[in-house]
Parts: sequence; structure tokens; C-alpha cells
Amino acid sequence: DLLLAGDEDIDRPSVLPRGRLREPLDAARHADALLWTGRARDARTGAERLGLSVAFEVRRAAGSLHGAPFGDARPPAGARIVALAAIARPRPFIDGLRAAGFDVAAEMTWPDHHRFTPGDLARVRAAVVERGASGVVTTEKDMVRLLPFRPLPFAAAWQRLDVTIDPADAFEGWLTERLREADARAAARLAERAA
Repeated sequence: DLLLAGDEDIDRPSVLPRGRLREPLDAARHADALLWTGRARDARTGAERLGLSVAFEVRRAAGSLHGAPFGDARPPAGARIVALAAIARPRPFIDGLRAAGFDVAAEMTWPDHHRFTPGDLARVRAAVVERGASGVVTTEKDMVRLLPFRPLPFAAAWQRLDVTIDPADAFEGWLTERLREADARAAARLAERAA
């Protein structure tokens, strides 16, 4: 049981539909480890606050930029673009585009898992035209949701999000050991049933 949590989850522990948590924060004590996504505290501090002894840090970084799978070119650094995101935390994505040198003319965001509509695409196209943008840069996740609407009424590119867990060797060793233990328990249960 891996708990993915960060500062916002601890500081504002509201359960769906009001908040981001899928279960109350006190259920965290049942997790085997914390995968910390926060910034203000380190993983150890977050784990202590949640009553867990094992924690790893999740690191996210902007990955490579790709032209859309239907032939649009990647915009060059410095290009005027519209940032489009329907993810849980769009701010790091948008800030990353700016840090990469893009002139973000407009930020168009929707809630996580949003299903785009033709009306959404018309609003995005209008923003591209009104702002004199060369096109849209979106997330890999959102590009997949845009594919059914191709050809899009604007040039589009997507950016990969690279995620790592640190320290990687420690996490891999920890996870491998947990899987071995689970396999041994399952084998023992099968042997008991067969006996």
C-alpha cells in the first residue's frame, strides 16, 4: 500500500468531493510507505506527520517536447503559446513551460480527467487567435484525450512529464523485498490449502 501525498494533502486534509483525498488522512497509518510529492517538507517529515516509518521522494521534471502525433511541429523556445492542461496540478507544468523559455500567452486549465468537448476546443482556438499564439502546448495525458478531435483547430505539441522516486536504489530494494514477502505468503497459503 503506497500512499502518494504532499503538503497540500496534509495541510488541507479534505476528502472527495470537497478535497483531493480519497480517504481520511488518519488511514495513512495503514500504508506501507509514503511517496512524497511535496516541496515544503522533506519525505521524512511528511512520513513522521502521517505516522509512517518508510518514505521516498517523488521527483517530477519537465521532459521532452513533441509535436502532435498528426504532424504539428514542436514550437521553438521563445514561441508564444497557449498552455492547456486538465491535470490535478497544472501550475508546475505551466511554470515549467515559462522556465523553458516559452511566452505563455494564456493558461487554459480544467479539472483533472476532464473530457474535452468541441466547445472547449473552440475556446482554445479563440485564445490562440486572440493572443497571436503559434499554437498550444499540453501535457502527454491531455494530448491523448485530444486525439479523438483530430485534426485539431490549432497547432499542438505535448510535453512528457518525467517522474522518478528517490533514492531509486533504496526504493527498488524495498519494493523487491515486499514483493518477495508477499509471494512467500501466497505460496504458504496455497500449500496450506493443498494439504
